[in-house]
Amino acid sequence: MASADGKDTLIGAVIEHIELAGTHSGDASMVIPAADFNEKVIPQDKDYSRRIARALNIKGPFNIQFLVKTKEVFHHRVQPSS
Repeated sequence: MASADGKDTLIGAVIEHIELAGTHSGDASMVIPAADFNEKVIPQDKDYSRRIARALNIKGPFNIQFLVKTKEVFHHRVQPSS
């Protein structure tokens, strides 16, 4: 979860799924802080989140999900919160 003002972005938490998600990502168990991410994943997540929020001019809270596989981060979706 994060929040942005169109310029700066505050990252509230990086959450890791610890089991496969079902129909909705909320169906899976998750942990904070992320337990199995290497030292490159979290900084990449935060960098991508900030860049995407700035590019989309997001103002307010938002949720963004990434796929992490073989220690690489892939963008999944951006969902502005209303």
